[in-house]
Amino acid sequence: MSALVAIALVVSVTAMFLGDETDGRSGCAQMADAVGLYPGNDVTMRGVRVGEVTSIAPSQGHVEVRFDLDDGVELPADVSAVTTSDSIVTDRHLEFPSGRVTGPAWDLSQCIPLDRTHTPKSVSEAYAAFDKLSREVTAAASTSGRGRDIVRDAMNRVNESLRGTGPDFNNAVRGLAAALGDPALRDAQLRSLLTNVGELTGFFVERWPALQLGLTKLGEFAVTFDEWFSVLNPAVVDTTKLTPSLLRLIRTYSPDVFKVLDVLVPLLDRVPVETIVGILRKLPPVSAGLQRILAQGAKAGGVTVAPPRVRVAASSPVVCRTVNAAMPGACRPVAGRTDTVDLALVAMVLGTVRGGR
Repeated sequence: MSALVAIALVVSVTAMFLGDETDGRSGCAQMADAVGLYPGNDVTMRGVRVGEVTSIAPSQGHVEVRFDLDDGVELPADVSAVTTSDSIVTDRHLEFPSGRVTGPAWDLSQCIPLDRTHTPKSVSEAYAAFDKLSREVTAAASTSGRGRDIVRDAMNRVNESLRGTGPDFNNAVRGLAAALGDPALRDAQLRSLLTNVGELTGFFVERWPALQLGLTKLGEFAVTFDEWFSVLNPAVVDTTKLTPSLLRLIRTYSPDVFKVLDVLVPLLDRVPVETIVGILRKLPPVSAGLQRILAQGAKAGGVTVAPPRVRVAASSPVVCRTVNAAMPGACRPVAGRTDTVDLALVAMVLGTVRGGR
């Protein structure tokens, strides 16, 4: 009887241990290499431990990594796996970047294929790539003198570009290593980045009506400016065509105009300002009347217009002699007075210009 009890106890304990072993879920992944990955290392999903690596074995040009998952952990049908580490001095662990939320699950009886797994490039591979680059550059430099000059010039330019950047590069690498080595700092930086992006997005969302209006007005302004410039451009072209003619007129008539001004300026100093203003005020009505007369054509008959004269104080008869020398009859003494003359100011200006033609 005691023997039967002992056998039953052994069977029960064995069944219990076997049940515990089968409670977990096992799977495998094909990796290009398993550098830094060992049995017992963690299996993580989005940074959370969900199992451990049980074995690593070579298989047909790649490495087969087997692992156990905790109870209730399922992988999505589009599962992928990577080997990663918190810093360059620690062992790697197997990471599943995404977990199953909805949809079909991955069949753990199948290994995750090689095209769904990724491993960091090893230092030896980096050195091999650098060695290959060095050999190719050396071969290109040894083919001809021109190739050697090109390589030397390129190396000199790279040297000049990198000179003095060692401390900055060192600080950047140290900061990157610290950020990658501290998951909490990395998560905090990522959270801060996402928060800033959210605030920026909220800023645009809250002010989108104003931004939309501004963009719309900017488009309308661009259309208006294009229309305005299409009108202004011919005017600018015409102005450039007119400029040579204006310069020729200035060169032709400027000597005569200056002569008249030399005579008129001293006389205008003696003319009361009220008189000049009165003459200027009479010019628009006279011009309008002339336009009406000319618009009537021959029916209106001929009209003789005598420009008004300006009475100027002149105590010396030399003034009239000087003016009449330039234009006969433009200056005449006032009857019974010796200190005043009548000056045909408008006739002098118009006559001088007409005579210059």
